[in-house]
Amino acid sequence: KPDQPYICESRVFKEEIFPAFRLNNPDLGAHLKKCLAYCSLFPRDFDFKKDNLVQLWMAKGFLLRQGIRSLEQIGCEYFDELLWRSVFRLSHLCDQETPTYKIHEYVHRYAEILASDTFYRFEKDDWSSSIPRHKKARHLSLLCDSIKLPFFKEIEKCDGLRTLLLLSEHGTKVDQVPYSLFQKLELLRVLDLSCTDINELPESLGRLKHLRYLDASQTNLQRLPKSASELHGLQVLKLRDCSDLLELPKNLKNLTNLIHLDVDMKGLRCMPQSIGTLNHLKTLPAFIVGKKEGYRITELKNLKHLCGTVSLSGLDNVKDGAEAKEAMMSDKPFVKRMELQWSRRVRDESIAMDVLAAIQPHRSLKELHIINYGGLDFPAWLTSPSCMLNAACPSFGILQLEDCPNLCSMQSLIHMNSLQTLEIKRCPQLNSLPGLPASLQSLIIIESDVVKQQCLPEGSPQWCIIKAIRYVEIDYEIVDTGDS
Repeated sequence: KPDQPYICESRVFKEEIFPAFRLNNPDLGAHLKKCLAYCSLFPRDFDFKKDNLVQLWMAKGFLLRQGIRSLEQIGCEYFDELLWRSVFRLSHLCDQETPTYKIHEYVHRYAEILASDTFYRFEKDDWSSSIPRHKKARHLSLLCDSIKLPFFKEIEKCDGLRTLLLLSEHGTKVDQVPYSLFQKLELLRVLDLSCTDINELPESLGRLKHLRYLDASQTNLQRLPKSASELHGLQVLKLRDCSDLLELPKNLKNLTNLIHLDVDMKGLRCMPQSIGTLNHLKTLPAFIVGKKEGYRITELKNLKHLCGTVSLSGLDNVKDGAEAKEAMMSDKPFVKRMELQWSRRVRDESIAMDVLAAIQPHRSLKELHIINYGGLDFPAWLTSPSCMLNAACPSFGILQLEDCPNLCSMQSLIHMNSLQTLEIKRCPQLNSLPGLPASLQSLIIIESDVVKQQCLPEGSPQWCIIKAIRYVEIDYEIVDTGDS
């Protein structure tokens, strides 16, 4: 019979593989079983990202608070234990990318068994005949190329739903999200509408008082409904790669439980006001500095949990160094990459220097990118050997300088023993190449003529160091250093 091999394989799994997995994991606690069951919502061979999965577990309340550790720390421990038990296996790892993980086919089947009758994953084009049988579903994922309005009406019958995920490898076409959907699904805690062609969400979104996780990345949204500012329990808001997005809700400051605001801020008309009230924030990719109250750089003062990458633009709107110091960037140990950007218009050189001096980051910073800086030189925390010797200054591995028209000198960087990459782009007044540390692995000079000449064998007293650098690029051409 055509289905005989599948039946045989299924029997082998239930009679041999499933019992063996249980035998090898006798102490897989109920908390880990819930987390594993949640993975059954995703298709086999799915690439999981650790942070994203932990955020979903957190939104669902699967993480048990222990001591003073944050829920995400606990979630990472859950993930690491499942990784140690070979539930997850590393799928992809690249220097500049977040590692991804897969679940073995048989482990995925085990997760489906744990999921019981509350987790459902639909991979067909027509589920209308199946939905009525699953009214008791609590977690639902849909893998499809399109969802029409009648099917949303069927989903509304699952009024106890806590999770709704729209998953598709190539994106999902959605006619529209009906107003009644969020009226019926008021218990939703996780809503993922990413990679769909939706261009608006109904005002009924504000009815989701239990919502903890909202992902509308890679959609055509221009804005969220005003009622989004009433989602007081929201912990995660993702609007990545929404090229049409113009603004966030004006009263975003009301979302005081927000932890991750993963939004492409640079494309917005302006920042939401008083973002400093969101003192639980860990993810804030960019902050556009303004001059008015509620938009100043001082809004960053109480955001002590920021981590990862933070881009500060509009720094020419900072009044002086004293105002910049109030941002307390040196008090943010989890920020690993920082981008500092001024506008291109005429600016006061001395103020720019004072502002940069006051934005001294925490010593744990690993990468610094400075754009359109109008100062003549850099502050002590960036280049002073004495500052480096007392653990007060960051020992980053990547330093990028771009479009700094007035920069004329830099102190030696020889003392920066962690520096591996130095990029100098369009700094025409820089009169000399700074002393380079032996740790440097990559040197890139673009459209900076004076410095360019000092990187050539016949013009550089540092050639003995430069020729040992693994990668040297000048004006988009790779330099053959002989020994590299």
